[in-house]
Amino acid sequence: MWAFMAKFNPELKDTWIVDAELTKLNTPQLYVAAIYFVVTTITTVGYGDISGQNMAERLFCSILMLIGVLSFSFSTGSLANMFSTRDRNKQDLNEKLNTLKEIEARYKLSPNLHEEILKMIRLEHQNTKIDISKFQEFLPY
Repeated sequence: MWAFMAKFNPELKDTWIVDAELTKLNTPQLYVAAIYFVVTTITTVGYGDISGQNMAERLFCSILMLIGVLSFSFSTGSLANMFSTRDRNKQDLNEKLNTLKEIEARYKLSPNLHEEILKMIRLEHQNTKIDISKFQEFLPY
């Protein structure tokens, strides 16, 4: 789209191709330059060696920058959320294990009972897709 906007501009005097002095490039080379511009713009690197020169190109650049910023923000937020959830799950597990230690010391739990509760806590916090409610239906009362 970026190359198409400049290449097929009837006036071809006020485009990014002329400004970046790329008029002597053949079509494949021009498309590589266009891909280079789009990637640097979307990834928010933006070296500035290629930029929009007319109103249509500037509008296209603005939209492309918004897409890049929104994509970058979304992916950064998703990654931060993933790590936050992982840390929260680990913290919950540690709290339950500490509580189990306190209960064991206070009530003198038998080693067998302690081990069974420990297994249950670890099973609950494993990162598997086991539907525990369905599994519990098969257990004897």
